[in-house]
Amino acid sequence: MSVLSASAFEQLRLATGNDAISLGLGNNQDDGRSFSALLSTRLAMGFDITFEITSFTDQRNSAMRHDTMDLSVTYPFSFLLGGPWSLAGRGGPSLTVAGPFGLEWAQNFLHSFKNKQPVLLPTDSRNPTAHIGFDADIALQYTQRAHQGSLSAAVTHRHAWETIGQAAVQYRWADTLSLALGYQHTKGWSGFPSQYMQEERYNGFFIQTHSDGPLLQTNYLFFPHSGFGYGYIGFDLLSFAAEPTYQKSDLTTSHGLFYEMDGTPLRLTSVGKNGFSIDVLYISGPVKPIYRYNISVWQLAYQWKFCNWTTLFCPAIKASAGLKRINLVQNFDEPVFEVIKPLLGLEASIKIGSAPMMVVANTAYWMRIAASLHYLIDAPKDATVSPIGVHTKPWTFMLGLILQIDHDLSAV
Repeated sequence: MSVLSASAFEQLRLATGNDAISLGLGNNQDDGRSFSALLSTRLAMGFDITFEITSFTDQRNSAMRHDTMDLSVTYPFSFLLGGPWSLAGRGGPSLTVAGPFGLEWAQNFLHSFKNKQPVLLPTDSRNPTAHIGFDADIALQYTQRAHQGSLSAAVTHRHAWETIGQAAVQYRWADTLSLALGYQHTKGWSGFPSQYMQEERYNGFFIQTHSDGPLLQTNYLFFPHSGFGYGYIGFDLLSFAAEPTYQKSDLTTSHGLFYEMDGTPLRLTSVGKNGFSIDVLYISGPVKPIYRYNISVWQLAYQWKFCNWTTLFCPAIKASAGLKRINLVQNFDEPVFEVIKPLLGLEASIKIGSAPMMVVANTAYWMRIAASLHYLIDAPKDATVSPIGVHTKPWTFMLGLILQIDHDLSAV
């Protein structure tokens, strides 16, 4: 471990956020909170410092956009209340600077690689404006070994810009997975037309999930009322300095890409234990200038392995059943077609390597190559000639590349 990481930093996380990281929930319109880049660190003395630059667009209403740079410095606290109960929280000053920071160019540069329409919108202000404020949260926690439940409240305030209040109930298991249900109220104060769309799209009840690698970390936030959501994928660079403690697999999370034969890529997110897993495949995007589609598959699965996991090549078979959602909208939010149908799946995969590709702290990383066949029960025949007809056929064959992460929870 380097002197710098040992003496000054406990965590150094790089993450990217995007509205396309959604677990297949809602209708990704490629609008609103569009994408971001985040850098956060935890100092050995306890302070958390977070910097994030974000692009916001409002193509549907105001036809304008703005960018923000956010900086916050918070300090944590915790008190034992007796038995399994405790009180924890953090707070500190923050700053938001709003203005044009070149993210329109970055967005359209990436769109050009994907043959997507550019998003050409004027900015709300040509001159950056600064807004000081604070971040604070507090949680009442109940902890029993690897299980923790909490009731929390949080406030994010920027003077003359925005106030966000949030309350949630959360379950966390083994410091690795969490699920939260809550309510968020967002109020804008800036006068920017493209900033006020936050109130409509990111208000109300929400669902949030989080996983901690500890190298790879993901976070998903979804608002059922509006159909909008946002997700992060990040890496803690200092986790490489942690002592390797992995011995066995108690939990498996997986991330990857599956490609249909027409080249359509679907993102994979999976969590499993003892052979059983919950698998999610999803993709969204434009099909014509006025159309956007959302394809989602949610499955319960069981995997059989045909060898010891430490052999050089380990084949496996997975059977699954679930639901497939096929959604098509025009002009951002006008429904054209929507069905949810039952689905059966069969997957053959092979794990590569007799030893993990790498071991980081209590996790081991493996690569798997897979082929998957899905059968859509009662496939919608009336949609076969629509812009998403290729996704409504009964049979779908896919090839995939999967990063499998095994977690050893012995120390939890």
